[in-house]
Amino acid sequence: LFGNTRPAVRDTRAMGILHRAVLDGRVHQVRLLVSIGVSLEERDRGGLTPLMLTCYVDKDESGLRIARILARSGAYLNVEDSAGMNVLHHACKAGKYGIVAFLLDEDAMVTNSPDKLGNTPLNYAAINGNPQLVKLLVNSLTRYRVDIDHRNKEGFTALLLATKYGHYQASQILLREGRASTRVRDNEHFMNPSEWAK
Repeated sequence: LFGNTRPAVRDTRAMGILHRAVLDGRVHQVRLLVSIGVSLEERDRGGLTPLMLTCYVDKDESGLRIARILARSGAYLNVEDSAGMNVLHHACKAGKYGIVAFLLDEDAMVTNSPDKLGNTPLNYAAINGNPQLVKLLVNSLTRYRVDIDHRNKEGFTALLLATKYGHYQASQILLREGRASTRVRDNEHFMNPSEWAK
């Protein structure tokens, strides 16, 4: 469900040429397709744009280079897929530190929008458990005084999710640098972070 895996791709023939070039990590082909005016906003069957697919390129450096090409060529950063996720959600879910850092530097990027399940990019980073990724997001969000304790539809905050999945270092970053609340409880099990950590 989470982690650095490609979305299920059953029939690549149904994908646009730009989608295929992105998933294959073909930087020069992407640059060529963009230069001849191929649509940057075309969606695949799962509702993903080429920019979203950069998060699932096997080689991180190629994915980042392609993300920069697409974003600087006018790809919309805040467009959502059918699950309400934008490219930042996907980058956090896949643990793509470089893409997240790039997106956070873009002024137009909305950093804490919830998807249809109520999860923010920080929630996905907490589930992923990469401490550097969590730290990057916490620093960005606290700089702009954005709520670290946003609750998803099940009542989980980023801290609750990090403790639920056993990500101790990510939990410590949320507590120390994000000053995340330790009093919140999820709606499902009514447990606080200390109880999830046991």
